[in-house]
Amino acid sequence: MSFSAFPIATSQAIKATGTTSPRSLLDRLGDRKSVKDFGAIGNGSADDTAAIQAAVDWTSGEDRGIIFFPPGTYKATSAITFNYDGEHSIIFEGCGDLSTLSGNFNGYILDRSNTNPTGGIRVIRNLKISNAHATGGCIRFEGSVAGSVENCFLNGYRVITAIAGNSWHIQNCNIVGSTSAGAWGIMAANAVAVINCDFQACAHGIRHYNTGLQVIGGRIETCTVGIMLGQDESGNSTQSTGALVAATSMEANQTGIDLNSCSLANIIGVHASGGVSMVRGFYCHGASFSILNACATSGSYTTAGFDADCNGGLVFNGCQGASSGGGPAWLMPATAGAKIVCVGSNNPTIAVAFADLPGSPVGGQRNFITNCSHSTFATDADGGGTADVPVYYNAATASWKVG
Repeated sequence: MSFSAFPIATSQAIKATGTTSPRSLLDRLGDRKSVKDFGAIGNGSADDTAAIQAAVDWTSGEDRGIIFFPPGTYKATSAITFNYDGEHSIIFEGCGDLSTLSGNFNGYILDRSNTNPTGGIRVIRNLKISNAHATGGCIRFEGSVAGSVENCFLNGYRVITAIAGNSWHIQNCNIVGSTSAGAWGIMAANAVAVINCDFQACAHGIRHYNTGLQVIGGRIETCTVGIMLGQDESGNSTQSTGALVAATSMEANQTGIDLNSCSLANIIGVHASGGVSMVRGFYCHGASFSILNACATSGSYTTAGFDADCNGGLVFNGCQGASSGGGPAWLMPATAGAKIVCVGSNNPTIAVAFADLPGSPVGGQRNFITNCSHSTFATDADGGGTADVPVYYNAATASWKVG
């Protein structure tokens, strides 16, 4: 029996306690669309795919409102799509751990695959989403300008893919992934912010390319690589520009942060540690014009705590490396050390031959040379010697000086 059988009770306008405007019960029930009102069962065994899709498509217009999942386990056997091409607004909302979307198929459970970037309010919040398939995912957000995933528990092979759009916000989520090759917790491109999220057991916790990434707070643990900067969804090295990682805990990852192909990266206050054997805390092999501020490593590393064996322009400011494993705390470049600047860090001296000093230095630039027997330094260095000697570039005289 429907509410329409009681027209007085359902159509009469009444005021809720503490409000000023009367409304009918039917209007109140329509404020958000419950998937159960479209036939979803939520018992974990019935196939709820068609019912959930019907709730999403309750109107053909651009504004779909709140699609609500009451407590229950909703089984999806194929993707729930929301591909409206325009200013599309939709909110998927549940009751936290009480509302579960589960699947076991190769694809994303909530899937926007339209690659045409458009605006609108697109939010996924307070849901538990799990895809048990070996190559299954949870959420794909493509073709979106702004949107968010908030307060969700997510488990899958490729958990969140946020590309072909920009300005995504992912906050307070617990992400459990897969360490199988090609898997990720978040695949991000173009201005994605990841705030206070927890990652566990991912091949790549976060992978980023293109422009703009913020990772603030949270924890990344037991991943093959905690954060990979400069690799696209196909595994190709693709430049990451302007990444900021701050105050994120790195625990027991084989490599904490891999600066694979990146520029203008700023890593602040990150401590890579763990009670297991690890490979590297920070791997800076493909970085340029980037800085690590107040970062540290501790624990056992087979290659190095800080692996800075690269040719890029790097600054280590106030960094402290330690390794109790077979690898050293620091692995510094054998050549081109003039492109690495260390300030207030416990790294070993980077010393190069006089001939390897940079050809286009700036005033005040400092380096160490392996000896000062070159004629340029004969008088300043009291006749030369064999110890490493600090030098700086004097712009006024266009020459290197000892000091």
